[in-house]
Amino acid sequence: MAEKTLKEVFAAMGAAMKPAFDRERAEWDAHGAAATAKLEAVGATLDHMGGNCPVQAEGTVDGQAFYFRARGDAWELWIGQTADWWTERAWSIEREYGKWPDAGWMARHEALGFIVEGIEAYRAR
Repeated sequence: MAEKTLKEVFAAMGAAMKPAFDRERAEWDAHGAAATAKLEAVGATLDHMGGNCPVQAEGTVDGQAFYFRARGDAWELWIGQTADWWTERAWSIEREYGKWPDAGWMARHEALGFIVEGIEAYRAR
């Protein structure tokens, strides 16, 4: 069996992943604008969002930094920057999501909805 070049290996990987990327793009095209509008309606700004396993997002709301993370079978939202997100949390919420590893593959528009849900819980405290 002939060895494949690195270029051939990456081309095969890209071809195998294309259907998943196409589905993700179609979901965003269908739901992204509405999800973004809901985030903006609560006065939040999104600085960064991306990744899988975990899906992560950072931004600000009510003058406070927020960090969203979805991995495994749960999502978390932390609001209120401290010296270290991992050991000092000003406020946080965590909710279950599907079965392992569903949360790490959630759609971006769905993650934005959970950020809005978390912001509403933060404000209701």
